[in-house]
Amino acid sequence: MARLIASTELKDRLQNQDVLLVDVSNEDKFEEGHVPNAVNIPLDSLRDVAAEQKTQFLRKDYIIVYGENGEDSISDEAAEILEDLGFERVGNFFGGRAAWFNAGYNLEGDQAN
Repeated sequence: MARLIASTELKDRLQNQDVLLVDVSNEDKFEEGHVPNAVNIPLDSLRDVAAEQKTQFLRKDYIIVYGENGEDSISDEAAEILEDLGFERVGNFFGGRAAWFNAGYNLEGDQAN
């Protein structure tokens, strides 16, 4: 089971480790606002993309997934998909972009901040 990551820990990991941060929400939500340096791989594409790019994913110290505005069920599912594919260093950013914003951190995107 993926380890839950809080916003302060995520900020620290993004500054100090080679992290792949994956926003699994749909493209429109991602464009509205996302955590800086996140890549958008919608949940329905995650299994295929991760399998195709497994080598690139494995080069990262940690893979952290999150969804939109506290929709933790999709990030739970995303973490489970990655673990099923054999990734061992998977984190689940609890609370998603809303938690990031509510912690006082900036978002990137069309409607950020």
